[in-house]
Amino acid sequence: CTIAAAGLGASTALANDAESTLLSPAPSERAAQTPIELESPIADALATLPADVRAFDIHISTLANPFMQGRTPGSPGSEVAKDYVEFYLQQAGLVAPFTDTSSDSMSYRQPFELGGRSEVVAQAMSAVSANGDRPGRLTGGQDFNATGLGTAGAAQGRAVFVGYSVVTPDYDAYASAPDLDLEGKVAVMLRFEPMNADGRSQFTDGRWSGAAGFNAKLRAVAERNPDAVIIINPPLSSDPRAETLLPAGGGGGSILDIPVMHMSTDAGDRLMSALDADGRSLAAFQKLADAEPTVVELDGDIQLYADIERTPLTPENVAGLLPGKGDLADEYVVIGAHFDHTGNGGFGTPDTLAQVHEGADDNASGTAGVLILADRLATTYAGLPDNANARSILFIGFDAEESGLNGANHYVANPIAPAEDHVLMLNMDMIGRVVDGGLTLQGATSAVGFEDWLQPYMDASPLNFAVSPTVGRRSDHAPFYFQGQIPVLFGIINPLHNDYHTDRDEAWKINRLGSVQVIDFFENIATAIALQPERLQYAPPPPPMPASRVMVGVFPQPSEDGGVMLSQITPDSAASEGGLLAGDRIIEWDGNDVENVNTWRRMLIDHAPDDVIEVVVIRDGERVTKTLKLRAR
Repeated sequence: CTIAAAGLGASTALANDAESTLLSPAPSERAAQTPIELESPIADALATLPADVRAFDIHISTLANPFMQGRTPGSPGSEVAKDYVEFYLQQAGLVAPFTDTSSDSMSYRQPFELGGRSEVVAQAMSAVSANGDRPGRLTGGQDFNATGLGTAGAAQGRAVFVGYSVVTPDYDAYASAPDLDLEGKVAVMLRFEPMNADGRSQFTDGRWSGAAGFNAKLRAVAERNPDAVIIINPPLSSDPRAETLLPAGGGGGSILDIPVMHMSTDAGDRLMSALDADGRSLAAFQKLADAEPTVVELDGDIQLYADIERTPLTPENVAGLLPGKGDLADEYVVIGAHFDHTGNGGFGTPDTLAQVHEGADDNASGTAGVLILADRLATTYAGLPDNANARSILFIGFDAEESGLNGANHYVANPIAPAEDHVLMLNMDMIGRVVDGGLTLQGATSAVGFEDWLQPYMDASPLNFAVSPTVGRRSDHAPFYFQGQIPVLFGIINPLHNDYHTDRDEAWKINRLGSVQVIDFFENIATAIALQPERLQYAPPPPPMPASRVMVGVFPQPSEDGGVMLSQITPDSAASEGGLLAGDRIIEWDGNDVENVNTWRRMLIDHAPDDVIEVVVIRDGERVTKTLKLRAR
């Protein structure tokens, strides 16, 4: 501030003179000053790194910025992310591969329909017991919300508490009432799943299991035919989501064709106390359900109403085509990654979170990889001789992967060329949190002799590869392989991290150098496949394995040294009681050598609950033998 502004009473001229004196030293003083050197460790570090690492840093920091709102389909952040991907595909000189039927022109976008957004126009709820007790006024937006998990409608009927509505082999919420018929009634359930004394899942060590998800719980109660469902936040939970309501119309796509309401803990306590003949609290009912499956018909009726309007949602794949050359130009290599994420947690997770999920590793990292490869390979193709033969390469960002591989499924059903003209699909999903160079490859079995073909490229890479014996179904390569019968290669970090699908998956945690090493590897694969005359020969998946009857309680991962690497151990499981630890590598099981995850899983098929077996693991470089008593799945 100037001296005048500081209230010293000086004239404007004096103030200006004083300001000049303060801010601008005399020439003699300036000459004598020593320049001040400011430390900038981040800039200094980036200056020593290749340009592609800096480009990757820009991409990951932009796509995983909270401003993008978790890139959930239909959100403003998703629209910005699509613009971003399209901009860099165009910058690489790629051409638009899709036909815009509305204008008969070419487009970088491939739209498809996916459910819609729900807007609650009106909602109401009231309740009364047989003796006239009421929970007090229930206010929409404060005590409850109509959700997008259900539909519009009205219901009135007897309230029935169904616990958590969780049905697993070890816990069936309806075991005490196997013939329960909820027609004409309103089902009241608790959010999440049975909890321990710490308010956490009884089934896992910390995170909720898949059984806690709205989908599984609502489909279980739907088999009992209720007229409406109320989900109440449990009072004895350590999960902060229990303190919030789903937004009106929120929760993801419609699961049931009846109203589904979400109620706060306080309102739920008032509701249960008013309708229970013994006046028990919501906490008392939770303790019952935590101890054992519990169904209680309450002594009162609930009346509710929801008016919901749905607006169609249209996600879009975003792609650019690098045209091929010569005799191979009509054959295609696809390099893809999904750019969407879970927003605030509503897609792809057991429940909805209040915090933005930035999705840095999942999958801003893979999207950044696609953009860098588009630029690199466009440069490579520009340098090919005029008489070269090269396959066309489609670089594609898939939308709506988290809600069911929707973008990839749509492309496979509506490709730019017949499926038989697609030679290989390369999928990058979670390549950002590289630890010790660990990368799992799926798809080495998707083409005849593919693993042997890949070996020289793996040997030349600084990465440490674990080659999976199977092809999984949980990322965008799956529709290409299983429906399109196209060979695939999928790269994902090994080991996985516990920030997956949480708000902790942030850009600052990404290993920029390791990610670019993954990109280097995929560039070499893509270039070789695009230029070699021979095609890969598709290898169909093996027949599915029969279901195992036992549960060990481990998270198995492929290991480049053979056997099965255990990345996590489930508390209170056969594995934990038998003394197995995270980081152990199983090499023998019940007297038999363990080659890989697939062979180990086949061994489990032959076991029955309560079998006692010996397991040999490698721990800190030493052989360790443990004894396990297997449990029923």
